[in-house]
Amino acid sequence: PIRLFLMWYRNKYAMFWFMLRRFVTIVAIVLTIVALVVLVLVGSLAWDLHWSLSNNISMVEELIVDKAKGRRHDSKEAQFNFPYDLGTARNWEEIMGRRWITWFLPVKFGGEAVWPTLCEGAGHFDLSVEQLAQKANKLARSISVQAVADFDSGETSRCFCRYWCGVGCRFGCNAYCCSAACCDRRLSLSAGSWALVSRRDGAWAHARLLEGGPQGVPVGPGGWVPEACFEDLASDERYEVPFQSLLQGHWIATGPAAIAGGGGDGGSQPVERKIRVHGPLVRVPFSRTPFALRAEVDSDTTDGADADADNGSSGSVSLLGGR
Repeated sequence: PIRLFLMWYRNKYAMFWFMLRRFVTIVAIVLTIVALVVLVLVGSLAWDLHWSLSNNISMVEELIVDKAKGRRHDSKEAQFNFPYDLGTARNWEEIMGRRWITWFLPVKFGGEAVWPTLCEGAGHFDLSVEQLAQKANKLARSISVQAVADFDSGETSRCFCRYWCGVGCRFGCNAYCCSAACCDRRLSLSAGSWALVSRRDGAWAHARLLEGGPQGVPVGPGGWVPEACFEDLASDERYEVPFQSLLQGHWIATGPAAIAGGGGDGGSQPVERKIRVHGPLVRVPFSRTPFALRAEVDSDTTDGADADADNGSSGSVSLLGGR
């Protein structure tokens, strides 16, 4: 390719076209283009890995952090701090090792695999707690609808083409326009059953079965169902745990002083604590951990009362409808 460019630049057009028609020249041009494409792809992958190492974050964790920023912005909470970002230099040492020779001969992992080093004020379960809070928030945005038609997921169908022809005849050609419903799991339901719809894609809706009516408990894994199987997907009836709408706002609860930040002999004396209920989530001033309302047999409580008073990193979150 370099010789061809020089011939064209020096106006040697006869020699240029003669060399261009040769088989060896054509192969060299094709291989050069392939090499450039591979260089761009591998270079972009190397840059992504460099960014991940510099921030000590994986792609899955990055997705959780992005969702956390949006959720906390909507609920007016403090921004989420990624617990494993120690700075560029420390991040490279944690992953690649302290000595430069281990960067080329990675015979030993530099950091702790089970309990990695955390930034100041972070906890080992911050990501897990935030992810559970996102799932609770997702359930709160879902709607409860009743099925008006039966649907078979086709798991027992022996003929793929016959099954999808039947789906197209029942629900129209739009049923073919959703790749997620074709590749992902589909949900079988019967007319009269209740389902919890979380999102829609074309003529399909992703749903989970509800046990106990429109405000019952979600059971089993979710799957795709044609929208025509449901009565009204434009309904504003959001899924809630019992008494969720009545619990919205600021409340004052009593608890041991050791939990609220006290200590010593006064730990057994109950003290007042302010809590804020926003949708399905509950915020406590002394803790960075989000809690979720949980439906129980006799009452509604918040799970995770053992939060640490110093950094608020411990505790747990239960999903809406969990028992």
